[in-house]
Amino acid sequence: MFSGVKTILDWKGRLGRLQFLGVLIVVFIAVTILGAVFSATMGKVIAFLGQLSLIPSQIKRLRDIGWTPWLVILSFVPVVGFILALLLLFVPGKK
Repeated sequence: MFSGVKTILDWKGRLGRLQFLGVLIVVFIAVTILGAVFSATMGKVIAFLGQLSLIPSQIKRLRDIGWTPWLVILSFVPVVGFILALLLLFVPGKK
């Protein structure tokens, strides 16, 4: 359990595709459940906090691919962020 939380919140190292997918699933489920429990306005805040919690994992995945971590800024642009997430899921990492 604690290693999973460390994987999500740690800024150091690299992250493989399968681990990144696991982080996405955990954050998506948590945001969906919490968003359903609270009001619509609070749901938007929870979704934004979920997006912020993905930043360390995205940075580690970008490092694994060999791209600059500054590309994480693009994840906040609506359509571009979705495309970036797909690329992070499917582009293989470098050795």
